[in-house]
Amino acid sequence: MKITKTTISSFSVPFKKEILGQGPVKEGFYFEIETKNKKGKGELSYYKGLHPQSPKELLSELKSLRLEGLTLTLDKLDFHKPFFNLLDREPLPGQLQFCIESALLGLISPHKAFPHSKSQSQTLILLSQSLPKEYTPTVKVKIGRDSLDKEIELLKKIPGILRLDGNLSLTKEDVELFFNEFKDRIDYFEDPFTFSVEWKELSQKGIPLALDENFQDHLDEDLSFLKALIVKPSLCKGLYQVFKLIDQSCSNIILSSTFETKVGIGALEKLACYQGFPAGRYHGLGTLCYLERH
Repeated sequence: MKITKTTISSFSVPFKKEILGQGPVKEGFYFEIETKNKKGKGELSYYKGLHPQSPKELLSELKSLRLEGLTLTLDKLDFHKPFFNLLDREPLPGQLQFCIESALLGLISPHKAFPHSKSQSQTLILLSQSLPKEYTPTVKVKIGRDSLDKEIELLKKIPGILRLDGNLSLTKEDVELFFNEFKDRIDYFEDPFTFSVEWKELSQKGIPLALDENFQDHLDEDLSFLKALIVKPSLCKGLYQVFKLIDQSCSNIILSSTFETKVGIGALEKLACYQGFPAGRYHGLGTLCYLERH
């Protein structure tokens, strides 16, 4: 399979409602790789406060890639290696690696690792009423922004299973209070406070926890007590690292978007298919509803 052409195009998609700190539009670039019979497209976009470099800063490096004429040999395919072992070159910065590997996934899919199916992404954040009846509504709610009493009253009004995101703003006592109030409905607490030995102490009390921020700093530690690892693939070293995490992690991997368009979400859904969960039911991929068009 020889690469015959690569194309770069830009996109600018308005948010339906401005996301805190992100401005009115989602901007970035698409990178398309073509062979004689197939095309694959990857997304290079930016989430302020999370991605270290903006797409414009990376555009020159994207333009400098010379992939035309290279042959992709599928019998070398290895999802645990950069570029899935299809390209013989050094890894790129994480955002670029995500973009190029997303395009490569488009070229090699459908593959036996990725059952071909329509997108099943569903809105998970405070839109439980839109979920199909056969799904258990799962709602992610950010807590720690108001008084405990007010937040408890709010949560009582929200139906379904709760994923409570503390954004490192809670105390151990806060977590115990929320758990005692909603223990039968809580899927997990995400990043309640800075990762420490107190996390394991809470876990020993039956409180489910999920690690998001800086999880890569703790991969050499025992994480088997966690309910989940929250992984934003565009913030990792590349999709190959996420494949390794899925295959090797003791914790359940929950994939999360950074408000990608349908191109980026499509790559995340392939990961979800690989893991074996329906996209959108267990993962945080239901963010397309925040964009005016996809």
